[in-house]
Amino acid sequence: MTQVPQTSPTPPRHDVLVLGAGPAGVVAARGLRAAGYSVALVGAPRPFDAFEGLSERAAEGLGSAGCHEALGRLGAEVRRVATWNGETSDANRETLVDRQAFDAGLRRDAAAAGATVLDGRIKRVEETAEGWRVTGRAGENQAFDIEAGFLVEARGRAAPAGGAGGRRGPATTALIRRWRLPSGGAPRTALAAFESGWCWFADLGTGEALFQVMAASGSGELPARPGLEVFYDDRLATIPEAAVWLAEAAPLGGVQARAAGPVLAGTLLGPTFARVGDAAFAVDPLSGNGMFQAVAVALALPAVVNTLIRRPQDRALAESFYRERVEQTFQRMCRVGRDFYRAEERWPRHPFWRARAAWPDEQAAHEPWDSEAPKLSARPVSQDGFIVRQPVIVTPDHPRGVWRVGDVPLLPLMEFLAGDESQSPAAAAAKFGAQAGYPAVSVETALSWLTHRGLAERVGGTIRLHPAPAAQLLKRQDGGPAEA
Repeated sequence: MTQVPQTSPTPPRHDVLVLGAGPAGVVAARGLRAAGYSVALVGAPRPFDAFEGLSERAAEGLGSAGCHEALGRLGAEVRRVATWNGETSDANRETLVDRQAFDAGLRRDAAAAGATVLDGRIKRVEETAEGWRVTGRAGENQAFDIEAGFLVEARGRAAPAGGAGGRRGPATTALIRRWRLPSGGAPRTALAAFESGWCWFADLGTGEALFQVMAASGSGELPARPGLEVFYDDRLATIPEAAVWLAEAAPLGGVQARAAGPVLAGTLLGPTFARVGDAAFAVDPLSGNGMFQAVAVALALPAVVNTLIRRPQDRALAESFYRERVEQTFQRMCRVGRDFYRAEERWPRHPFWRARAAWPDEQAAHEPWDSEAPKLSARPVSQDGFIVRQPVIVTPDHPRGVWRVGDVPLLPLMEFLAGDESQSPAAAAAKFGAQAGYPAVSVETALSWLTHRGLAERVGGTIRLHPAPAAQLLKRQDGGPAEA
């Protein structure tokens, strides 16, 4: 890692300072380096052992961000056996991740992109007339300070409160303990519901395991720290599956507690400030794909920051793009989690299940794509490293709108179909691709999207713009503020 600078009257200065070296912080740092900014990333190595399950989509997102050192430190991919509402399934898979090793790989990925990586703990963050100044300490005695014009807050749930106007779901705490198993076995994970919560078990394949209990923690439902071990053991005794998973196992160390409820920060973005990852929004682990969603938003952040710095006249556009992306992702993931909780019907009156099955609202997590007609709207999108306004197609299942599929913009493709004679999909894709400079295979994918949405139709081996919905869509536009 880069040597930590000493405090001085003239601290080193960077364009952007990222606080937090987890997946979202590192992905954002790499993207900002690719945009040409000097970036410093400050993050303390994780002081405790931690394991978690990583979804395939999260791994793909990290791969697209170039985080190959981190991906090279993943553990085994396993089937997760889930017992929910009295039924057991092993349809899902996840990859076991040793977060200490994984996080070390992430810091290497940031350094490989040219970011200055500081392994230190942050003591103070202050806004100045020139931007931001951060002071901290590495190790026992080595102090540092550093300045930047723009600050990215990526310290996860440990970040300071996110300002007024945020949202919090039912308070949940993960209680985690490490166990020594009587004999080694193949790595595996399992999940089960019980009367007052749910649990996750991971056999690490090394003779050790983790057992995590998810418990309600609002309004005195969880005891103070000295009572956590007894509380944990009491819950464990009520879980039939745990008796099998931990048969003859011995605890290793104490019980760790980690916040795990859904949280949305009130202030997500400012002229020289942005929050990303769990510092912006964190979802209940039961929602699934929390890391993937954090990485996806982090991939979009560099264009937002680039617009704020280099095109300040488009600040409102950038703020609209980022705010709606974060807020709509948060809402959708919370509704997905709500539906999982509702699927467990054995204890509907227990406060744990009742609260989570009712939050955040009654709106569907995924609206059917054809529940209302598509419409055309001029909205902010990410293009060529900036946030710009483009015509997008808004559907119920894509409320932020879609302006291109892959690299192919949809409106020019629709206009091409409207003005061209009917021809085979392959011929249409080849012709439009040659005119606009896109691979024919990519155009065919975009044509399939239009056909599935009822905006194009196949007739006798040819493809054409659907005369009714497409014509109406091309005639009307609204100027809604959402993004694609």
